[in-house]
Amino acid sequence: MNELSDRYETYVNTMNRERHEISRHNKAQIKSLVAKLLIQILNENLHRKRKNAFLEINSTAKQYANLERCFNKLNRNVVKFLAD
Repeated sequence: MNELSDRYETYVNTMNRERHEISRHNKAQIKSLVAKLLIQILNENLHRKRKNAFLEINSTAKQYANLERCFNKLNRNVVKFLAD
């Protein structure tokens, strides 16, 4: 009877140890996956912000070019008006 009880205790201890190891491994995997997901989200946000910044620069450059074109047209009209 003692031998059977010892075998049962050994089995329970082994199962508890394996369950603890699996739980520890799962926690490590979860930390790794969360870190990868966080890095992916940060990279996507960085890419989106960079894209928006370039679009804003492009828009500002177009507005500046349009303003310069209007200014040159106004300047030509003023010079033509003063020449007459």
